[in-house]
Amino acid sequence: MIRPLSLTLLFLQLILFASFESEAQSPSNQKVTIKQLLDQLRNQGYKIAYSDNFLVIDETIEVAPQNYTISQVLDLICDNRNLEYEIIDFDIIIKPKKVKKYTISGRIFDQKDGEALIGVNVTLLNSEVGIVSNAYGFYALTLDPGQYQLVYSHIGYSPIVFPIDLSSSKKIDIKLNPSVKQLQELIITDRNFEFEIESLETGTNKVDMEVVSEIPYLMGEVDVFQAALLLPGVRNIGEDASGLNIRGGSVDQNLILLDEATIYNSNHFYGLISVFNPDAIKDVVIYKGGVPSTYGGRVSSTIHVRQKEGNNQETKISGGLGLVSGRILVEGPIRKDKSSFLFSTRTSFLNYIAAISADPNIRNSSTNFQDLNAKINFRPNYKNHIYISAYGGVDNSNDQLLFNSRWGNRTITLRWNRLISDKLFSNFTLVHSNYKYKINNPDGIGEFFEESTIRDYSAKSDFTWFINPKVNLEFGAGTIFHRLSPGDRVPINDDNPENAIQLDTEHGIEPYLYSNLQYNISEKLVFHAGLRSTALINFGPDDVYTYLPNVPKSLATRVDTVSFGKFEPVNTFYALEPRLSFTYSLANDNSIKASFNRSSQFIHLISNTVSPSPTDIWKLSDDYISPTFSSQIGLGYYKKWREKNIDFFVETYYKTIENIIEYKEGASLLFNESIETELLQGNARAYGLELLLRKNFGKLSGWVSYNLSRTERKIDGLTLEEKINGGRYFPADFDRTHDFSLSSMYRLNERWSFSGNFFNTF
Repeated sequence: MIRPLSLTLLFLQLILFASFESEAQSPSNQKVTIKQLLDQLRNQGYKIAYSDNFLVIDETIEVAPQNYTISQVLDLICDNRNLEYEIIDFDIIIKPKKVKKYTISGRIFDQKDGEALIGVNVTLLNSEVGIVSNAYGFYALTLDPGQYQLVYSHIGYSPIVFPIDLSSSKKIDIKLNPSVKQLQELIITDRNFEFEIESLETGTNKVDMEVVSEIPYLMGEVDVFQAALLLPGVRNIGEDASGLNIRGGSVDQNLILLDEATIYNSNHFYGLISVFNPDAIKDVVIYKGGVPSTYGGRVSSTIHVRQKEGNNQETKISGGLGLVSGRILVEGPIRKDKSSFLFSTRTSFLNYIAAISADPNIRNSSTNFQDLNAKINFRPNYKNHIYISAYGGVDNSNDQLLFNSRWGNRTITLRWNRLISDKLFSNFTLVHSNYKYKINNPDGIGEFFEESTIRDYSAKSDFTWFINPKVNLEFGAGTIFHRLSPGDRVPINDDNPENAIQLDTEHGIEPYLYSNLQYNISEKLVFHAGLRSTALINFGPDDVYTYLPNVPKSLATRVDTVSFGKFEPVNTFYALEPRLSFTYSLANDNSIKASFNRSSQFIHLISNTVSPSPTDIWKLSDDYISPTFSSQIGLGYYKKWREKNIDFFVETYYKTIENIIEYKEGASLLFNESIETELLQGNARAYGLELLLRKNFGKLSGWVSYNLSRTERKIDGLTLEEKINGGRYFPADFDRTHDFSLSSMYRLNERWSFSGNFFNTF
């Protein structure tokens, strides 16, 4: 705060006899040093603070022979030096002038269909300064005033150089044109390689949808999960098995999201085909190492699948036929550039094939599946964008014993993007996810039906704050309400000798907070720190059984039942999950990345079969099933040979998992109200080395991946019955030491191409 000067100090006469004695009679300007001016101020009783880093006191200044106010003296010192001053009583502070910065912000779209583009690099020409667009195509870059050339670049698109005179904050939306040459690439990668070198996450891959449509598949069905199995570190039990085992994790340890809604069963046709219709899918990212703290709830991986938004330029119809299914997609603008819709459906032909079979067992059995994807989005104004997306999928099976089965997922997601300021982007989301299976036997004396349901209701808010080109902060909060009905078995008529079984419904709330800080320490070194705090609160109505201590749990050792009323808390679990990573860029397109990840999981799949089935149940952590925790460290080296269009990376990791679930010998899990009597808990460890060598361009392109890994479990209970392998480590069912895969494509011309896959596991 500058206070008014007293009248006696209002004017300051510069009388510098030593400097100007020889020129005292000359009316022309004189030269004095900044030090002499500062000394004159000190003689008036002022204390002066400044730094030699920005003020050179030996520098000379021309002054006119006249009376000067104190402010005029300070103006002489600060003018043309980008300095400013502050007077507080008799203290003068000289400091660098605060330069007003301006922000360039906007969204980046595909010129052809208006889809928002994720991970676009926005950089200054011939500079490392830049930013990457977020999951909704938004970016913000804060700079000093001046003239710049912005470069917008993204894999599969022609780059744009955009000149700008930055004299005020500006909003610039960019539309990138697809590059014909790059659309012919064969790539399964995180982003373009420049970002892959500098990205913060180890163990992150993006399944490119152009590749998904061009490589061969089992039964000719295009499938994103089958494409993911060609990546190092991603495997399953076998070709006819459902679920993915990623870096030593079981299938329930993968968080699978479709437009932010949880998918609990990601397979059709007993695991041969995934539920994701490739025509409707925009983007698939697999986090198997350094998982951002934005995601949580599973200890092995996060797989985020995003649906297309719909073409907002023109109406299009596309589709395809496979050996077992057909699909069609319709998309187009509701209002051009403002809103669009997408509708896609897929259905199987398996029933028609079975109907013409000569085998009566096949004719009397049927299996079929259907999918429905829908999405609309509209932008009422520049700052707001609203999305509504939905998915419904169902499998039906009728075997020759006249058991009818039906299972499927339903999800709906409502998202509201709001640009709060030029630097602050927000996303508010409401999600409902539902998984249900039902089995019935309508004929015979044992008529009954069985069903189980999982319902999740979640709400969350996410924020991205582009503080400056060096610092980017993401933070948010949310909660998930779980309602699990493990199973009901109900007789259809009074002649059924069996009694009805209705297991208690489980209720739980899973709140969380998270933050991610990205700090570009230098042009070569980028540091990332994340923290996620989460909890699970179980509440009634619920009955909890108690057992004799230090003996195996069984019906014979049950001693009491504790009942909890409606909404009464039963258990509370907490977890703190730090996430750290860094990237160091070396010369010649080399980089090194390292990460540490801590994660937790409060929901578990109860299945003692080698390959999970649709009728397996999910259960929340409780008094007897502890939450699962995982810690993982990873280190990777990445290299690009630009002249040869070849990428290479090698990553190594070590992971420990606490409180995994195993089963007693002969465990009975179906409709067991005391499921804890059949379960064991222990620890696991997984470690490995992953390599990928990829050629991106040319008539011959493709990649080779190799994984050397080990996955072991240890169940060491108090009694012999609660031990496996004598309490020593043993290989997990999905442990594979060596995984090798080769994918290649040869483009003969614009009309013909040939592709092939080879993989071996041992």
